[in-house]
Amino acid sequence: MKILLINYRYFISGGPERYMFNVKALLEKNGHDVIPFSIKSPKNVQSSYEEYFAEPLGNQDTPYFDRYKKTPNLLLDVITRLFYSFHVKKKLESLIQSQRPDIALILHHYNKLSPSVIDACKRFGLPVLMRLSDFFLVCPGAHFWGPEGVCERCLSEGYLACVKGKCIKGSIIGSLLKWAAIVFHRKILKIYDKVDFFICPTELMKEKMILGGFPERKLITIPTFTALREKRGNQAVKTASQILYFGRFTYEKGIDLLLKAWLESKLFDKGINLTIIGGSWDDIDRKNFTSDEFQKVKSQVNCIQFSSSETIESHLKSCRFTVIPSRWYDNLPNTLLEAYSYSKPVIVPAFGSFLETVIDNKTGLLYSPNDPSSLAEKMRLLATDDKLLESMVHNIPAFFEQFSPENHLARLENLIKETVSRKEI
Repeated sequence: MKILLINYRYFISGGPERYMFNVKALLEKNGHDVIPFSIKSPKNVQSSYEEYFAEPLGNQDTPYFDRYKKTPNLLLDVITRLFYSFHVKKKLESLIQSQRPDIALILHHYNKLSPSVIDACKRFGLPVLMRLSDFFLVCPGAHFWGPEGVCERCLSEGYLACVKGKCIKGSIIGSLLKWAAIVFHRKILKIYDKVDFFICPTELMKEKMILGGFPERKLITIPTFTALREKRGNQAVKTASQILYFGRFTYEKGIDLLLKAWLESKLFDKGINLTIIGGSWDDIDRKNFTSDEFQKVKSQVNCIQFSSSETIESHLKSCRFTVIPSRWYDNLPNTLLEAYSYSKPVIVPAFGSFLETVIDNKTGLLYSPNDPSSLAEKMRLLATDDKLLESMVHNIPAFFEQFSPENHLARLENLIKETVSRKEI
């Protein structure tokens, strides 16, 4: 089957792109012809279809908006891509007309491509699946995150709450534009009504989409996938003395909360080590630390700036367990699946998608959200209880099967076949 795969980047910049290339390889390995559509960039993985790709915003090659040179041409492109881009639509129509795919799978398209990709597909009668990586359809800020933490006001009060809270980079203008765009797409164009099915990585995502007004019949839960690398974990896991965090060093990711919990746990005095990978000491918010506390943390914790996958893999293999101290709704983060793939237990906050992806005392531990004392208690428990640790290492492979490539492929192929067959009726 010919599958059109749409994403606004065709190089690895983060988790969504890793998923894109992984699912592309998985589908191709199983006999499907995958046709990519994206934005032109020198960073792109080579593709014979790049001539059909859309031009970059303002003809500038940078993956992050903060790095763009603000020109009139750029601002015009930003607005048209945010609302409706005829350029993107025309480029995609040329690709569809040339290759005649059977179905479209849309990943990230908002902001840098355009919802006009849906109309381009529908002009040729293509069924459309859309995989959701964040909450952009029910929250203009995309993450249910505001100045005071987790925020669902757009669900209870409507999208205008985004403007009142200045949720887009603290800007009234930016928030107004996002509010206007989502109202334009959902209430006026009703363009997302044309999507056949939405793929949700978690039941949490599905629940929020239903609360945001999307029909349950169009929402299908298919978790992200990765391969199991160590079925029973490192045999020396019970003698391991390292706790691991890897990810961004940002407030919403809770890195400062982890370090507060580390100090409170006093595990350093018991010969346990903490390694954090993903940034520098300068990236960490110090407002909750005294000067002496922060210096103590720096003297005890091994901090590694963002490194290669090989470095992360080495630490995953040798660690005792990992910690994901998120303050926001991490929607099935890759860090969780990567830990599970090495049969490593994970300590996570008891909220959001973690309630469905970590079984307390079976595959990891749940602590009270935003509570460093609760996190410290769970870290002490798993750092010192070898029997509990070994039972978790034993339990993880069976639980992990739902995140396997085989399971993901089977469910995705079934949905593709069902969607294409509905078109043919």
